[in-house]
Amino acid sequence: MSDLMIDTDIWIDVRRRYQPALIFLEELETDRIAISTVSLMELIVGCANLRELHQLRAALANYQIEPTTHEDALKAVELIENHWFRQGLGIMDALIAATAIRLSVPLYTRNQRHYAGIRGLSVVVPYR
Repeated sequence: MSDLMIDTDIWIDVRRRYQPALIFLEELETDRIAISTVSLMELIVGCANLRELHQLRAALANYQIEPTTHEDALKAVELIENHWFRQGLGIMDALIAATAIRLSVPLYTRNQRHYAGIRGLSVVVPYR
């Protein structure tokens, strides 16, 4: 069981060696961190070559990759219906949010705007 989920934007900051992201990850007091399969796919397509892909997989080896379920997909549809027109919640973010809601874990992200007002989702901005 995971204690929290980290959104794609935070992992991108970690991969870019952005100091606040590195400090945040280092100071976490848990090793039960989830990564949505959606975030993993977003990170993979951001790799420039196989070497970067292997580095990414090695860096994420100790984290829990959380698959998107049928339940998550249905919840994501509901979230899109309720939040697309108000705040532009996209498909990937809806799937990530639905997974965090199912797991009952906070989502650590810098993307407050898209996730704002989603009932049942706890959003934490770990750094600015």
